[in-house]
Amino acid sequence: RTITDEDPITSPVPLAQAALDIRATGQLNGILDELGVLAKSVVWDWDSGTQEWVRRVSNNPASLYRHVLQGPGKAVATPDEQVDIDTLEEWHEFCETNGFTFNMVRDFNSSVADTLADIASAGRAGVTVIDGKLSVIIDQPKSITRNLITPRTSSGFEGEKSMAPLPHGWRIPFSNEDKRFNPDERIVYRDGYDKT
Repeated sequence: RTITDEDPITSPVPLAQAALDIRATGQLNGILDELGVLAKSVVWDWDSGTQEWVRRVSNNPASLYRHVLQGPGKAVATPDEQVDIDTLEEWHEFCETNGFTFNMVRDFNSSVADTLADIASAGRAGVTVIDGKLSVIIDQPKSITRNLITPRTSSGFEGEKSMAPLPHGWRIPFSNEDKRFNPDERIVYRDGYDKT
């Protein structure tokens, strides 16, 4: 019923905001039950043509990984000296070549480490630290062996692993991008099984 000419939200970091102009009626008085927004991330994105990082919309896991480390969502941005940017550039091209993207609906609280792990897995990589820099290990064939297990390095090693029987299929809930990120479900059958 009143008008105030100032931002309704104050934050020390930039926030994406939306404004609504709603007429109050007998059906709507004060609170919206639901509001959906389809948002895109504007981040530093590797451009392999110009060999530079440029600001643009991207869902490439390497760009989003860097954004989590250096974007406004982190209280203190990680400086370039602590990020393995060369590997992120290689990973960006690997993701682009293979069509890997990260479009997860993140409607829950999560640590930086868990968010990085989710993004990395979408790009077939794992979170790591190399020479003191935050980086990823890309899941692809390597020409250099990092570790070699031989009888000399594994003398006296013992291990045990119990294998539980696998189910015939998995019911996988997910946010379906083709249905405006509404909840959906897919049944994934193990090899040799189907709905029968």
